[in-house]
Amino acid sequence: MPLNEIVARARRENRTVLTEIESKQILAQAGIDCTETRLARTRAEAVSVSAAFGYPVVLKISSKDITHKSDAGGVKVNLKDAAEVEAAYDGITQSALQRFPRAQIEGISVQPMARPGIEIIMGMTRDRNFGPVLMFGLGGVLVEVLQDVAFGIVPLERSDAAEMIDEIRGKKLLDGYRGQDSVDRSRLENMLLKLSAFVDANPEIAEIDMNPVFARSDGATVVDARIILRELSEAESARPVQS
Repeated sequence: MPLNEIVARARRENRTVLTEIESKQILAQAGIDCTETRLARTRAEAVSVSAAFGYPVVLKISSKDITHKSDAGGVKVNLKDAAEVEAAYDGITQSALQRFPRAQIEGISVQPMARPGIEIIMGMTRDRNFGPVLMFGLGGVLVEVLQDVAFGIVPLERSDAAEMIDEIRGKKLLDGYRGQDSVDRSRLENMLLKLSAFVDANPEIAEIDMNPVFARSDGATVVDARIILRELSEAESARPVQS
């Protein structure tokens, strides 16, 4: 679905938080590599989608009311067959409703297991003084524990992207620490530049969170993502979203 249609649907539904699937669709249109993700509304559909992808797969809760899926027991990984998918579907739904009884559950998202890599976070927030600001750092749970991130003001040049990567304290992890493969920094720079260009062209976007991004020696893939729109009162003064 084109970006402008996704935004229009969210506006009609009076929400600013896009789902993981919507967010990945938008990022993919910006040229950013994401794991393909589909929505299942029943156990049978989850099994069918999983079989189409090929095992192993990952199941996640899909709800605009649940931001941190793992905290809600809403993520099950490395599911190897239909029985595990069915059990995970039921377990995720029950756990999410127990912890967030008022949450509106859209369904369960299904995606293939991504090839592992160094967990990175990339994102964007809007600063009152500087406008859109990109973030880069170590991702996963480490971003909250270590807070090892760097920032850059949009629009970025390639030298800015390279500098952001070099600024984090954990950059040695990207260079093959203790025998691990080094990541392809140029791919990370490209992803930051694509994110910068997308943000610059679409002022209706308030916030982007890509966490984790799996960075490897042969590329980088967004595994989870969330996009938040600006409030309609703010968006009306911005340029129209580019399709």
